[in-house]
Amino acid sequence: MKKLLYTTLAASITLALAACGGSSGGDNNQLSEQAQQSTPDTPAEKVTPQTITLRAESQECSNYQPKQVDIVFHDENGASLGSAKTDSNGDFSGELPVGTKHLSVIGEVSDSADGEYQYIRTELDIEHRENLGTYYFKTTTECSCEMYRVDDSGLTLKQNGYFLLSNSTLPSNGNLAVCDGSETLYLAAISREHNDAKAAVISLPKSSQTIVISDADFTHSGVIVDKQISASAQIIGAFGAATDASSLVFNQRQATDETMPLYIFPDAVEHSYYHQVEFNQTNFDTARFKVWKSARSRANTEHEFGVNEIPLLSDSLNDEVMGISGRENVTYDFSTINEDLARVEFRYSYLVSDDAETRYDWKINGGIRGTIPQLSFGDVFKLPEEEMKLEELGAYIYGYIGNETDSETYAKLLDFIAQGESRHRAEFDNFIYTRALVEFD
Repeated sequence: MKKLLYTTLAASITLALAACGGSSGGDNNQLSEQAQQSTPDTPAEKVTPQTITLRAESQECSNYQPKQVDIVFHDENGASLGSAKTDSNGDFSGELPVGTKHLSVIGEVSDSADGEYQYIRTELDIEHRENLGTYYFKTTTECSCEMYRVDDSGLTLKQNGYFLLSNSTLPSNGNLAVCDGSETLYLAAISREHNDAKAAVISLPKSSQTIVISDADFTHSGVIVDKQISASAQIIGAFGAATDASSLVFNQRQATDETMPLYIFPDAVEHSYYHQVEFNQTNFDTARFKVWKSARSRANTEHEFGVNEIPLLSDSLNDEVMGISGRENVTYDFSTINEDLARVEFRYSYLVSDDAETRYDWKINGGIRGTIPQLSFGDVFKLPEEEMKLEELGAYIYGYIGNETDSETYAKLLDFIAQGESRHRAEFDNFIYTRALVEFD
């Protein structure tokens, strides 16, 4: 049995918080319960195997490539029913072994501090799913930037008291660095008095390293956001999302006591959002407990937002988070902290050997309530037998307001997300989340 060093530590923190207030292994042609005494008059009922689609990619800076990773199929109790791999294109699509309840995707990631290590992504209770989407395995490295010379001789807005916002580094000393692989430059010009805002969408040149920017590019007028401020909010903001930009565009953030307006640019990008954020941290002798809460709403065709309110949480959040620290055969229920939250992603970061600096990270996605079984991976991955230290424990709990919170409804919503359709559907207009992170010393 593995010895987990964090058990006593987790218990002590809980008490302190309370005081504070295509192919697969397995046989896909099995029949269901042939013990029903089948006869020529009562043939046994054949089980229709479930099919699943997923993809894996390696991510290095803004470069994404197909990645071959292992896939493990688990039964209800977490035992391995077999395994498969994504193909050379990073894809898997096929039947699951009969009895599959959960699925794990396992591959290597790396960073400058810890080198290469295993990263596990587990999906619990997948019986209603069809498409699990794309799993990214990141290589952390120093990313290079594309440098452009800026010709802004025709740009007088800055001279007339406007300041610029950009999805890339702002033009400086006649140069612009584009570090996210974007092919389009999104610029907003906001007057110092905050009574006017304009936006420009400029395609980056392919045959030249010179970008010409002038007043004539700023053809999109800004629309002032009607602020909604929750009592507990600390930061509010507005931003846009564009299909050809890897980061947020026209991103503005301000403290709740600031009076200047926020702008969206609905004529420049297809989707515009308003959001609020609250953050709190509690420090203990051996750990730090951090909690973020946020609400995000998308503007409709009338440039209006739905009700935007940071989720109110019950006092049980701390206990629920610490209750899943053991990970194996753990039953959890986050439905009591807020009725609109519907899904949770757990994050575990383990240090296996301090001397060898070996580790593995694990994310487990599940419904708002459920059980994390004792998951095993056959020959694909052997959990370390030596002592492990849990360095970080996280719970990302979220929901889309206005939807039912049952597992079948969210299976459909998650499939829409996997297919890249979430930004275009009203079911995703109003999003809330809370993220809890425990950092152990």
